[in-house]
Amino acid sequence: RFEMKMDKLKRGRKINPRIALEERKSYIDSRKFELNKLEQERLKTNLDWEYKSAVLLERLPVIVPEFEDWEIEWNDFINKLRWECGIEWHKGMDIWKEDTGMPAPGIREVIENCDVKLGPRVTEEDEKNDRTSLNRCLDQRLFHIYRINDESQWKFLQSRVKLNKNQTLRSAAEKAVRTSLKKPSQSVEDEIEYNFSYWHVGNGPSGYHARTYSTEEREKTGFYGEKIFFMRAQIIRGEPPFRRKVERLWVTKNELEEYFGQEMGEYFKK
Repeated sequence: RFEMKMDKLKRGRKINPRIALEERKSYIDSRKFELNKLEQERLKTNLDWEYKSAVLLERLPVIVPEFEDWEIEWNDFINKLRWECGIEWHKGMDIWKEDTGMPAPGIREVIENCDVKLGPRVTEEDEKNDRTSLNRCLDQRLFHIYRINDESQWKFLQSRVKLNKNQTLRSAAEKAVRTSLKKPSQSVEDEIEYNFSYWHVGNGPSGYHARTYSTEEREKTGFYGEKIFFMRAQIIRGEPPFRRKVERLWVTKNELEEYFGQEMGEYFKK
């Protein structure tokens, strides 16, 4: 049994789905403890948090992900079963052999012999590792990040939440995206003129991050720190026509750690 578990680990398969759930719950509990600790320290200063809404503007996967090992094994098993039982394939697949003594075709052979010609999964931007383009990592989600100059920090599109004006996280997120895009030159909608459209996913955040300010920042802003709530927005079509010419990247979830550090990178993965 131990050898079977080790074999699953080598193949990248989970031993038990509950393990990932328990690890995630343990991580959230430890993070909740740290955030509660920050809140207790804040109460001693009589300063409030500065609330911000950050937009996770994402491009959804364009193609299906690569087959995992267990999926290939399962499809090959079904193909073999159909082959040995004499079940004919779809007419568009020219792989039927009268000689049942021949080995059953694998899933990759079935795909290669299909009438529909598939496009390449790896693009030129993937080969160049061009993270400024949306035409990369087609089987994954891409998130937009930017920075003003080489000395500034990477961030998502964000806007401050004005509580005194009864502004919501959703309205602040809409403002963050709206103010970052070019204004239409005529009285038409952005998505019509620039062939770009997107939508905000829900009214609530998908997570948040708290950061305490330094003494200088507290004197300058009058806040103890900032709480950044992550709001999701997804591209429906086109590429965002951004107004400011700053350094912008489109990165995967695993690549976020390179720009936000190990702690935040681990948080985004959870």
